[in-house]
Formats: sequence, structure tokens, C-alpha cells
Amino acid sequence: MRGPAAVAAALAVALLAGAVLGPAAASSPPRPVCPACGTLFERAADERGVDVTVHESTALVRVHENGSAVWTIRNRLNATDGFREPPDTLDATARGLADREYGPPRDATLRDTRVEGDAAVVVLHDPDAAERHAGLLVVDYLHTGGDGTGIRLNADRFSIRGPSGTVVTNTPASGSANGSTVTWTGSVAGPGYVGPSLDGSPYVAFGAPSDRGLRTTAALALATLPIVVGALGRFLLGQTLLFAGTLAVVAAAAHGHEFERGPVAYGSVLAAVGAAGALLPGLANGPGWVSVPALAAVGIGLAATHPAIRGRRWTPGRLAAGAGVVLGLASAVLFALELAIDAYDPFRATARSLGLALPFAACLPLGAALRGRRREVLVWGGVAVLAFVVTTLTLVNPADPPTGLGGGLLLVFLYGFAVAFPVLGSLVLATGLALASRESGYD
Repeated sequence: MRGPAAVAAALAVALLAGAVLGPAAASSPPRPVCPACGTLFERAADERGVDVTVHESTALVRVHENGSAVWTIRNRLNATDGFREPPDTLDATARGLADREYGPPRDATLRDTRVEGDAAVVVLHDPDAAERHAGLLVVDYLHTGGDGTGIRLNADRFSIRGPSGTVVTNTPASGSANGSTVTWTGSVAGPGYVGPSLDGSPYVAFGAPSDRGLRTTAALALATLPIVVGALGRFLLGQTLLFAGTLAVVAAAAHGHEFERGPVAYGSVLAAVGAAGALLPGLANGPGWVSVPALAAVGIGLAATHPAIRGRRWTPGRLAAGAGVVLGLASAVLFALELAIDAYDPFRATARSLGLALPFAACLPLGAALRGRRREVLVWGGVAVLAFVVTTLTLVNPADPPTGLGGGLLLVFLYGFAVAFPVLGSLVLATGLALASRESGYD
């Protein structure tokens, strides 16, 4: 609890780390939806001495009852003479593409190649295209499966068709479903990795028309369950334990401290730190960089210095309600700023920023609880831990978590926050403890 200036400096470092690591963790390279379409096919043909231009690419994936699938990829070319003599050139081109595993399917084997009119046709077989969950066939080609890479639609049309007698029972993001077939529209223009990006990370479920609704929801939940469990273990379990341990150390250090400077001193420092966290990024990078944690720190700090606030009897419950009001106002301010600058997704930006503020705000009633019984400390400590869990879930989607460089950076980011939240929250905790001092009547 000593050295508010040191706490303020640490907060500045944390804000800088968040600004640098947050965007980095969100970025990851996309992968093409079709392994032998567009310029991917052109480059593979060129490596075998055939100069062609792809005018149109389509891919049709026929899924069978046993979960296997046959891919029929059709590239309409400016000329097909180079694939007629020698006749094995198209086969060698297709094998080279299949071996590189540019995208789904990952374990495909080449079944056939042929020239039909002005088109080169490649047929692949995937033995493991779909799995059964709750009786439905679920295809995960377009679901990133937790690798966070994203999908590029490098074919003019990409279609997945279920077995005879089935229909598409869910609503795959950005796809157009018709009976047993769902189709996405893309483009072969430009490099193979620069087609339009796929919106969302959809599964495709096939079943009877009566399977729509609850059964489909259950099937998709079961398909996602292993990813969710793995993500929670990687991004939540260890970080939550570290946060709880660090918070316990901070609370133990604060317990019994008299905080002789009172709420005015701690509230003033908290407001100053919050103002710096709001104004400096906002002035340097624009209003969109203002955050709910910074605005809430200003609000809580200023409130703590007001005579009407200092003169009330503050219990942990009342301080939690007060912190909730401040968070609501801070979120409204940020949302208004996001609307003013015409941000891409004001709701999401505000929700994420609010999530980052929750563990800090939870330290306010926890500080007051340190004046009470042990049971209250445990209850409000649990609330703070729950707030950290909510914060993590606003940053990580367990059903589609990031991996690779982005996932590694986010992992470091969350472990750092697990320590930084309680340490930096100590200033909020001190304010809450000072507001619940014996002079205010809470003992």
C-alpha cells in the first residue's frame, strides 16, 4: 500500500503493454478455403511449365453418411493444351497442391484429374470430413478449430452438400443454404490468400428437417466442447489461480493497515492516474483509445474525495453498487465516443473495455470488506476472482481461441494481467478500505 506514485507508474506500464500486446494477439494469417483454386492452381501449374490463367474456380464437397467426403474442384482456364500433352502434367500439378495442405482438407488423397472442355478438374477424397454429434453430421472445414487463422474464400463458389435425404439444419455464417447444400461466394482474383474473408467460423450440420433447433444446438455444442475445454485450461485456469493468489497477498498486506492519509489522498491519486490513462492515449491516438478502466478510476477517485461521500456509512455492498454506477457511466461515455468516431463495432469495443475494468472495480468493495469479518473478505474476494474470469472471457472466445503467435502473446498478456490487476487494484482497494474506516461507522 506504500508509494502511490509507484502504483501509478506501474499502471502506465500496464496500459502501454495492453496497447502493444492486445492488437498483436488479435492478428493471425488466413488460409484459403480451396487447396487447388485460383492462383494457387496457376502457380502450381507454372512450376511444371504450364502457363495458364484461371477464369473461374468452383469447389463442391459431397459429404457421405460415414463422414468421408469427395471434393470436386473445377478450374476454368484460358487454355488446357498444356495439360493434354504430356497427360500426367495435370496429375503432377494436383498432387503437388494436395501435398502442400494449403487448407482443408488436411488428410486428402488425390482420386482423379481430368480435362473437361476448358476446365481442369481435380478430385480429392477426405476420409474424415465430418463427425456425428447428437445423431447429426457436423462438418468443421470452415470452423477454425481454435487455430485462429481465419478463412479466405479463394473460389468463386465453395459448396458443401450433405448425404441424400438430409438438409442443412443450422445457419452457417454468410453461407446460402438450399436443401442439403450450402454455398459461399468468393473470388479467384488476386493472390490465393487474398480472397474475401469468411465471416464467422461456421460449422455445417446435416440431418433431417425435424432436427433443426434444440438437437442441432446440442450437436454444435458437442462439436465445440473439446475446443472450449482446451481453451479454458490454457487461457483461464492458471491465470485465475495466479490472480487469486496475488489478490490474497495484496489483501493480506492491506489487512490491518490504518491508511492514515484517508480517502481524499487515495481518491486523488486514483483520479489522477485515471485521468492520465484517459487523456494521454486519447490525445495521442484519438478518442477511441479512451478506456472504461481509466474513466472509472477518475469517477471513483473523485467520488472518494467528495465530503458527501466521505461522510456516509459505506459497506462492501454499497461500495459495489456505487462502483457499478460508475462503470455504467464510464461505459456510456466510451460508447458515445465510439459512435462519434464511427467505430466499426462500438458495442464490442465498449464491452471489452468494460471487462477490463471489472477486476479493478471489484477491489473497491473488497477493501471495505477487510474492515469486517473473514467471511465477507472471502465473499468479496470471490467476487473479484469472478470478475477476472469475466474479463478473460471478454478477451478470449473459448469456442474459437487464438493459437500460434497471437495465442502466445495473449497467453503472456493474461498472465501479466493476472498479477497486474491485483497490484494495480491495490490503489482502488486502499480507497475502499479508507472509505470504510472506523470513522465512517463500518467496523
